[in-house]
Amino acid sequence: MKSGHTTIRFPASAISRRRSFSWLFWRSGNNCTGRCASFHLEAPDFIRHNRAMSHFTLPTACRIAAIEVDNYRTKTFIFDVRLEATPGQFVMAWLPQFDEKPFSLVDTDPVTLMVTAVGPFTRLVHELQVGDQLWLRGAFGQGFCVTPEQRRLALVGGGYGVAPLLWLARQQLALGAQVTVIVGARTQPDLLYIDRFERLSALASPGALTICVTTEDGSQGQPGRVTDALRPLVEQGEIDGIYACGPHGMLQAVETLAQQASLPCQSSWEAYMRCAIGICGACEHAGKVLCLDGPVLATQVFSRISSHSVLHSVSS
Repeated sequence: MKSGHTTIRFPASAISRRRSFSWLFWRSGNNCTGRCASFHLEAPDFIRHNRAMSHFTLPTACRIAAIEVDNYRTKTFIFDVRLEATPGQFVMAWLPQFDEKPFSLVDTDPVTLMVTAVGPFTRLVHELQVGDQLWLRGAFGQGFCVTPEQRRLALVGGGYGVAPLLWLARQQLALGAQVTVIVGARTQPDLLYIDRFERLSALASPGALTICVTTEDGSQGQPGRVTDALRPLVEQGEIDGIYACGPHGMLQAVETLAQQASLPCQSSWEAYMRCAIGICGACEHAGKVLCLDGPVLATQVFSRISSHSVLHSVSS
């Protein structure tokens, strides 16, 4: 295909179909960096001007309203749009003629994403400024589902896995739950969102939110790993459910603790995702399609899926 510029106009009826052939044709074309045409999508007016949509079916240009620096390699991007979603769901972020990657939602009103510079795509996103645009579609996948009888919750986040847990904590505090947040990292500079959880705690009822910080080198908080802080809560029967997001080794350790105590546990797993709508098969394994059935999985589901195949970290 020769280099060029092609305008594709989608009828309104096509926008409502998540698995439209036109979208798949356009998406696969942009994977051929440098050899394919530059496609320009012209969606109906409602997708260009409605900033309170419940779902972005096609990549939608979203203006960056604010950027907050969290640590030496992580920024939080706040956009001028809103979405309907649940904590643990994700969106696909696209940079034209470059790539598209999944990101957990930090919030949806407005849409907020945590971006850690770990590869070419995320480093390029870090170069964006307030007023620039990033193309988003979603939200996708299954988020965390807290049952009403679970009123004492442990939210466990490792590294940038804390991204969806701030929203989950705020949601559950509003519903009257007692929440313990365990945030861990290798060392103090890698810790994320401690200040945000502290602000949330100040707004909550006294004693409703407990924050526990762990670092493997002991540079801040309790020395050790998140499981070292979680284990006493499990053994003393102080929690009704565990909700976790972080590195796979951490999640496996958390799942093991939960299984030993017969506690409900849901974990958000990172996987290689391309289409996000269950067609490409990149994240399919053992009868589960992670972009549809996950990224949040219950303990009993995880036990049937190998962490050495579809569930692997991707530097992006």
